[in-house]
Amino acid sequence: MFKIKKIISITLIILITLSSIGFAEDLKVQEKAAKRLITLDIVTGYEDGSLKLENNITRAEFATLVVRLIGRDDEAESYKKDTKFTDVKGDFWGAGYINIAVKEGLFNGYEDGSFRPNNNITYGEVLALMVRILGYDDTLDPEKKWPLNYVDKANELGINRDKILMPNSQASRGDSFVFVDRSLVVDLKKN
Repeated sequence: MFKIKKIISITLIILITLSSIGFAEDLKVQEKAAKRLITLDIVTGYEDGSLKLENNITRAEFATLVVRLIGRDDEAESYKKDTKFTDVKGDFWGAGYINIAVKEGLFNGYEDGSFRPNNNITYGEVLALMVRILGYDDTLDPEKKWPLNYVDKANELGINRDKILMPNSQASRGDSFVFVDRSLVVDLKKN
C-alpha cells in the first residue's frame, strides 16, 4: 500500500511540474504576442499598465480588438450610436466598435436581440472571427457544425496550433492575443 501511495505522489509531482512548465511557456508566447499587438496599436492594456493575460476577454473588448485589426479604429466614435441590440445603447463605451464589427459581418448578436457585450467570448467565437476576417468562412467543412467547423479551419490555418481547447469555454485575453497575432501571418483568402 505504501508503494502505491509513493508512486501516486511522485506521479502527481511530475504532472504538476510539467503543467507548470507548460503554463510558463504559454505565458511567454502570450506576452510576445501581446507586445507585438501593442506595437501595432491593436491591443492596449488597462489603465494601470497591466495586460491581465490570464483574465477572460469580453465580447465588447474583442469587438474593439477586431475593429482595430481591420484598421477602422478611427471611425468608432462616429459609429457610437444606439445599436440594433437591446443591450447596447449609444452611451456604452464599445457601441461604436460593436456597430462597425456587425456592419462588417464579423460579429452577430443572439436570437433574443441582444449582443451581450459584457459576456466573456468563447474560444469558438474568437476563432470564428479570425477565420471570417481572413476570408475563409466559405471554405468550412459542411459536415461539421459550429463551432467545430471554424475551430478546425483555424487549426488548418495555424491560428490555434498546439492549443488544445474547448470551443465553448471562455477565452483568455492571452490566448486571444496569440490567435490574433498568428492570424497576422496567414494569407488573406482571395475571392
